[in-house]
Amino acid sequence: MRVLHISMSNLIGGAAKAAYRIHKGLIEQGVDSLMYVRRKIGDDPLILGPSGFKEQLWSQLTPFAEMIPLKLLKIHPHF
Repeated sequence: MRVLHISMSNLIGGAAKAAYRIHKGLIEQGVDSLMYVRRKIGDDPLILGPSGFKEQLWSQLTPFAEMIPLKLLKIHPHF
């Protein structure tokens, strides 16, 4: 089985830490597990994230850019 965990970070926040622990536990059990994060902390090769400065900047600005159309149309993303 192959597992891909998608998270905002690997170590910032409770959900990210829980996903990271699950990821590490699966690896210990012999499962092919990877994590893809927006903000990578550390040098674990099984955690993928933006690598260069441009990619890191883009990943930080994207959430704000996605909110612009919602604000212009006065749509609230949270119901």
